[in-house]
Amino acid sequence: PGSAVYVYFIIANTFTSVVINTNVSFFIDSEEIGHYEHSPASTADFIYDVPVFAIEGMEPLTHNLTVASRGDNTSLILFDYLIYS
Repeated sequence: PGSAVYVYFIIANTFTSVVINTNVSFFIDSEEIGHYEHSPASTADFIYDVPVFAIEGMEPLTHNLTVASRGDNTSLILFDYLIYS
């Protein structure tokens, strides 16, 4: 059981002339709670430790977190790590 969760991604930009978008929704216990969108910069850099979602103050029970791509375009999801407490 936990009352808070923090999600971090690795964010990509332009890689070998391919533009890489990140557009995702976050669900807690099947309810959409938030979303994150990143439009890539013109660099080939990867950005680590990017906080993409946080929620605090949940009832301290067992919860389910679902991350899903959203929108009409392809979305790259590079999960980095998650912290829960």
